[in-house]
Amino acid sequence: TYNHMTGDLQVTFDEGRLSDIDVAGNDRTRSWIIRADFSLRRGEPFSAQRAENGLANIYGTGFFERVALDVQPTNRGAKLTIIVKEKKFTQLRLGGHWDDEYQGEMFSELLDDNVFGAGLQIAGYSQFSSRRSKYQLSAKVDRLSKSLITARTRFYYSRLKRRLFWANGAPADYRVEERLGWSAEA
Repeated sequence: TYNHMTGDLQVTFDEGRLSDIDVAGNDRTRSWIIRADFSLRRGEPFSAQRAENGLANIYGTGFFERVALDVQPTNRGAKLTIIVKEKKFTQLRLGGHWDDEYQGEMFSELLDDNVFGAGLQIAGYSQFSSRRSKYQLSAKVDRLSKSLITARTRFYYSRLKRRLFWANGAPADYRVEERLGWSAEA
């Protein structure tokens, strides 16, 4: 506003501070997981570049087919809504192949990418044939609670019936190798 009497000019800037950040469309994924990957926080001024980076972070989790943003002005500031469309989280993979050494082998994997809606991935894997087999159960989390710490663990059992050969290259016998183990990393 300009005051003709005094010659004063008063300029008011509305920084578009965020009054609320809501999440919509998430049936399984916890809202705090989505907000943790978003670059803006409540009370901060809206930034299109940071909002775009936040949407890319959320999409990059691999949990969503689509991520969008809706910004609405309110009396208290801008209300921001992160709109997501979740992917299917449970998958069953089956396969097989044939080779001369191990003949026919079958593979199966059952996994869920978002157990409890907390980004925990649990997978069961099996590979089996007459001479070679492997069974594994693994868990992986990209974010422990609200931190940036990742962790994974794996339990496994494998059995291999290895062919032995004589010095002249002729097949001799078999040796059975079994492994049972557990690994963890953070």
